[in-house]
Amino acid sequence: MNDDPTPHTFIRVAKGLGVALGLLAVAAPVVFAFPAQAHHLALVLALGLVGWGARGLYPYFRARRWPQTVATLERLEETWVTIPTGGSYVPRYFYPLAEYRYTVGDTPYASTRVSFERENLWRGETEPRDWQRWGTTIPIYYDPAQPGSAVICRTLSKRRRAHHVSVIAAGFVCLALWLGLLHIN
Repeated sequence: MNDDPTPHTFIRVAKGLGVALGLLAVAAPVVFAFPAQAHHLALVLALGLVGWGARGLYPYFRARRWPQTVATLERLEETWVTIPTGGSYVPRYFYPLAEYRYTVGDTPYASTRVSFERENLWRGETEPRDWQRWGTTIPIYYDPAQPGSAVICRTLSKRRRAHHVSVIAAGFVCLALWLGLLHIN
């Protein structure tokens, strides 16, 4: 499969910029109307960053205890996304799309979830792609409370872990900034 979702990436970036500008439009009047209380925006930013990072880590943390079973791989395709980096080179990141069937107890299930987020499995053009070696049966992990919810890869890659931990760390830096501003005021 070779569907280039670059327009969707552009839309995601544009939405992100729109949200940032919207937050700035809300924050600016607060800063000018209540300058003595403006330092509390650092607290709001800190809580938002910590919450966002923790939200990304939580599914992986929860899935550590999920039991394993064997699934039959029905379909395996590779697709890619391009992420503009600012230069003339626009790298491609590849990730798998899969359909698989499995049974828990006597109940059959089907799923297409490979990981909790596709970025967890992204590989650059020159990196080896592990999924190319998958066979017809693969180990999967399912939620015992909802056996219809399953993933092939329940662990977090070092790259994604670093991303989420960095977001949380940035939140704590903003929290320290807020405490420092609180002490000054």
